[in-house]
Amino acid sequence: MTTSVRLESKEIQICLIIWISTVLYCIYNFFIISQKYFLNFHDSFDDFVEGWGLFGSRKRDKADFEWETITFLVQNLSPYFLVYVGTNEFLRYKNVTQKNIQFIQIIFSLTLVYVVASYKGLMHILLQLVSMLDMWSLCGYGYLMGQLFHIKYVVLYGLSTSLTSFENIKVPHLPRCIGRVHLYSDMWKYFDPGLHTFLKGCIFIPCYSKTHNKFLSSFLCFLFVYVWHGIEDYILIWAVMNYSGVCLESLARYLYINMLKTCKFWQRLQKDNLDRMQCVLAAPLLSMSAISNFYFFAGKDVGDIFWNKAIGSGWMCQLAIFSILYCCCRISNKLRHIQAHMM
Repeated sequence: MTTSVRLESKEIQICLIIWISTVLYCIYNFFIISQKYFLNFHDSFDDFVEGWGLFGSRKRDKADFEWETITFLVQNLSPYFLVYVGTNEFLRYKNVTQKNIQFIQIIFSLTLVYVVASYKGLMHILLQLVSMLDMWSLCGYGYLMGQLFHIKYVVLYGLSTSLTSFENIKVPHLPRCIGRVHLYSDMWKYFDPGLHTFLKGCIFIPCYSKTHNKFLSSFLCFLFVYVWHGIEDYILIWAVMNYSGVCLESLARYLYINMLKTCKFWQRLQKDNLDRMQCVLAAPLLSMSAISNFYFFAGKDVGDIFWNKAIGSGWMCQLAIFSILYCCCRISNKLRHIQAHMM
């Protein structure tokens, strides 16, 4: 037993080293290629402005309207938020009725909506740069997109939930880092807990109570997600791939519980080997999950580049990527077990 634990510990450490080293290598490759590309880049769309002096002569991308919205909120609306919080606390101190407080909150919120709605942003994708990336640089680009997306929503949700906590309202947890999530179901549970709670309580459970069909209930959830995020072709691809991934996970879980769990071969497997088998099966799903998110992050053209590169790369490259994703699954699965024991 002790030997088994030691072997698993060593294996997890090796997987962690491989995963982190690969991520850093991919990011470095992407950094080098993008640096060369931007040396003589002509900014015809005026997407870049002078960056912070701390980073030298590097320019800042202003094309992401959500980041610009955050800056706008912090620079221009933070005094109003402070006044809002202070006014609410003063009214509570004076024992003003909750109905009057809610009226003031509605007026304040409508004012903010009017101010924020007047802001417009710009997004432009440099397809030429993305198409010239090799497989490892492309992986670095994709990983950075995911991490920036995660950080962006940590900031967005962090600002809103911090303000909400002043009202003594229980708020959802902040998005979980995408670098430690390998299952579709976990991504939908933990990246946006508020959305997951809404989908589960308002669509999935009512539908399942009527039909007793999980696949149909999940389909309606993803149909809502598709319409909610915008009826675009890349959103449709993202939603279909995510729905397919969730269904495959549910099917695999059903087969394991009802068929494989009673199989003598599976019963003889130790827990460590069972975890390894699960990670082997989860690695292809993780690759599909990543590509689906690239469609969502950057649109259909960029998503197609990722898809074609993944399909068109040689078997050795695919095997290497599969092995690295297996390491990611092992780390994610280990952290998943640790967090489950802590709860």
